[in-house]
Amino acid sequence: MWRQGAVKEYCAELTFILREYLEKRFEVPALGSTSGDTLQALKQTDFPAALKPDLENILSQADLAKFAKAIPADDFYAYSLDFAQTLVTQTIPPP
Repeated sequence: MWRQGAVKEYCAELTFILREYLEKRFEVPALGSTSGDTLQALKQTDFPAALKPDLENILSQADLAKFAKAIPADDFYAYSLDFAQTLVTQTIPPP
């Protein structure tokens, strides 16, 4: 999407996927909350502290792209996709 100039749409889709996962996995109201409120709610869960800085960075950059028309750095796109995969892999609930 971003390669075709749809930066805002990419960021919206990425954050929707992340928020939907966080909401279902950690039972926080991520879809209807601000990024700050989502991060605050995650503090009350077993969300890994080591993943918080990257999640905060991605949500922040995506918010800027969606609401302030900022253009993230070129490495943001691969970084954000890699992080999304890492997030799911490292937070799969135990059987």
